[in-house]
Amino acid sequence: MRALVFGVAAALVWALPATAWSAPIAVVRGPADENHATAAWNRAGTVEYVAFTRRDPDTDRRSAILRLIRSDGSFRSVRLNTRGDGDAGGFFHSRRVLYSEKRGSDYDLRVYDITTGRRSAPTSVNTRKSEWLASRSGPYLLFNRDNGAANRVVLHDLRDGTDTRLARSPDQDAFAGQVSGNWAVWMNCAAVCDVYRRDIAAGTTSILPRPAGEPEANQYEPSVTRDGTVYLVRNTGGACTSTVELVRFAATDPAEGTVVAQLPPGRFTTGTYARQNPGGSVDLFFARGSCDTFRHNVFKLRSP
Repeated sequence: MRALVFGVAAALVWALPATAWSAPIAVVRGPADENHATAAWNRAGTVEYVAFTRRDPDTDRRSAILRLIRSDGSFRSVRLNTRGDGDAGGFFHSRRVLYSEKRGSDYDLRVYDITTGRRSAPTSVNTRKSEWLASRSGPYLLFNRDNGAANRVVLHDLRDGTDTRLARSPDQDAFAGQVSGNWAVWMNCAAVCDVYRRDIAAGTTSILPRPAGEPEANQYEPSVTRDGTVYLVRNTGGACTSTVELVRFAATDPAEGTVVAQLPPGRFTTGTYARQNPGGSVDLFFARGSCDTFRHNVFKLRSP
């Protein structure tokens, strides 16, 4: 499974005025390693759904966890994978969450219905390879398909069962980000890491521009909203040594994006997931890790 660390953060130092984005809000904190968070609301907008992957530091076992958080802060949690290891995925239809479950040596995609508690598998998706890192929007399912020798980012159309391979990496450095509306994003790393955005209807792909300069910037861990706004992580150095930026690419932003937060040394961040809220704001979920323990907790930032 993915283990990429390009930068660090001890505390968030805002690159925009405090009125633009919230301070970081802790969502899941504890002694375990909790990362790769996704989120949604129930249809009434009264219960926050958060799915994340929890790694036990003693056994190294991974579990996909669903947390239902009420407005008063109370919550209940459900372990999604019923056997083996699990990894969290995205939400759809306001009541269903994707996750992956290890069956034998490979991961398969599964679906949990929050209302009924039933578990099922998406039709005609799972193979003898590992499928994981899934998100869904409408008829589109975005995920990784790996076989140990190479990994692929796949966009699956649930209407006709067709797959579009968006990326392939023999070095296992291509990872699905998020699909939302007409847009899908992913990352691929060679000498540096780049983020790609796909206009699904047009069938075109573009690379998000990196700022010029040396050393070259890495851009990775992307997420996207329904209007095509991309969020990603950027840095120019190695793990636990350089400044990490959270960057937005909206239609009104400069070509190289707008930095919404900077994270100085001490902690690193991996994974982002953009959730659009009923009131029009966006919550950007991310895992904040410690360079001392390499364990993560889940946080979110809120736009105006």
